[in-house]
Amino acid sequence: MDDRIMQFRVGVVVLAVTLIAGFLTLLFGHFPKSIVNRTYTVYVEFTQAPGIAPDTPVRKNGILIGRVTKVELVGEHQDRVKVTLAIDDDKVILHSDIVRISVSLLGDAEIQVIPNDQKQPGDATPITQNGGRLRLNFVADQPAANPNRPVKPGETIQGSVANNPTQTFANLEPEMVKAARALTSASEQVNKLAQDIDKLLGTNNDQINRLLNKTERSLDLLSKTMTNVDSIIGDPETNARMRQSINDLPGTLKDLRNVLTSVQRTSTRAERNLENLEGFTKPLGQRGEALISSADQSVRRLDELLAQMQQFSRQLNSREGSLGQLLYNPQLYQNLNEAATNVNDLSRQLKPILCDVRAFSDKIARHPELLGVKGAMQPSTGIK
Repeated sequence: MDDRIMQFRVGVVVLAVTLIAGFLTLLFGHFPKSIVNRTYTVYVEFTQAPGIAPDTPVRKNGILIGRVTKVELVGEHQDRVKVTLAIDDDKVILHSDIVRISVSLLGDAEIQVIPNDQKQPGDATPITQNGGRLRLNFVADQPAANPNRPVKPGETIQGSVANNPTQTFANLEPEMVKAARALTSASEQVNKLAQDIDKLLGTNNDQINRLLNKTERSLDLLSKTMTNVDSIIGDPETNARMRQSINDLPGTLKDLRNVLTSVQRTSTRAERNLENLEGFTKPLGQRGEALISSADQSVRRLDELLAQMQQFSRQLNSREGSLGQLLYNPQLYQNLNEAATNVNDLSRQLKPILCDVRAFSDKIARHPELLGVKGAMQPSTGIK
């Protein structure tokens, strides 16, 4: 085979391998993104940039929109950090968006772009320690003149630093120490209380035994009392009387309610008379002896009324009265029950008669001519 042909074939194979390797590198390899996609530069200034280095991802709403290309110190005293971002050309950052550094528990840092509606006001920016104490700066939200205006390429915006979880735990360390000390103090107080209780029980053991003996005797007396009560309540005759009294109680309560209603009406009238008497005190100075005489007569009448009420209540409490008869005279209650039964039977018997009368009156209303001889011979159509 000719050497030229051999060299040509080797060159074709090398060129093909180079093209395939370049394509695979672009497709799967860690290749600078600016070569594939076009980007624009945005500068962000921070008070500090923990964990930020070139190639740190920049995310907006969790979506990768660019990466960090450079981190440097700026300012007169180099007290600020300027981070250069390479943002994809098809992605937009608004002036109202918040650009902040977020550090995870594992120490991974990233730059987050948070829209204005998702921003949490007062993002804390930790500064270097001063005298063993961590000082926090809270970056206030200062809206731009046009918050919806996109950041132009090469423009510088301000950023903030989110709270570091590990630093937050470090800030909680003094409080945890205080809580541990308080818990230790509480345990000491509980131990002291237990010792005091032990001393109290040890010195007053005899008194506790006497108290237990008294309690046991009290329980024995209570048991005897309950046995006596059970012997009284368990009597069949007593149970029968109690059952009869309970059955008679509704009627008695009804009569008592009527009596109390009457008493209430009487007391209302007496109260009205007292109010009228109180109204007479004002013109008392004007009318003189006439009002005094009228008031004296009213008082006498009121005394008589109260005497009558007292006599009336005395009669109600007497066994000879209506309430006493209902309570102690079973025959009267039986007569009332029979009278109610007779009234019920009478109403049941009158019901069909009333129905017949109603039918008869309806028929007469439709055929009034039935009342005469001519109408009976020539009935009408029955239309009213």
